[in-house]
Amino acid sequence: MAGDVEKGTTGEAGSVTGGRPTPKQSEIDVGNDLPEGAIPQPSFKDGESVPYGTPGSVRPDYCVGNICSIEVKNYNIETNSSGLIDNVSKQAIQRAENLPDGMVQDIVIDTRGQSVTQVQRDIIKEVIIAKSGGIIKSNNIRFR
Repeated sequence: MAGDVEKGTTGEAGSVTGGRPTPKQSEIDVGNDLPEGAIPQPSFKDGESVPYGTPGSVRPDYCVGNICSIEVKNYNIETNSSGLIDNVSKQAIQRAENLPDGMVQDIVIDTRGQSVTQVQRDIIKEVIIAKSGGIIKSNNIRFR
């Protein structure tokens, strides 16, 4: 599919061959892996579901019932890991105030097409956990 990946193409089931997916393709691919009934981009404010665009609301990429919100990130780790960490941490804090009580915040970081070491992944996880004040837990961060 033209335009779906940078320097690459999508293969079976949205897999990426030869390059990095676009941020939009990352969201689509994660969505394809979720259970039926996952809701794309729901809006919440003060623990309640609200219409899209409600001032002060938050909007994760997906929600699975009232159990889990899923945020998909696709950053160039080599040049902008600090931007990724800052964005995820700030969003986690804001979402903790606005998502329904007990909803877990999962983060999927798409690093396909990049050379990211386990040490880099571990550091990114540790800093997100610290900067989010522990709102995000290690087991809620997944690299794809």
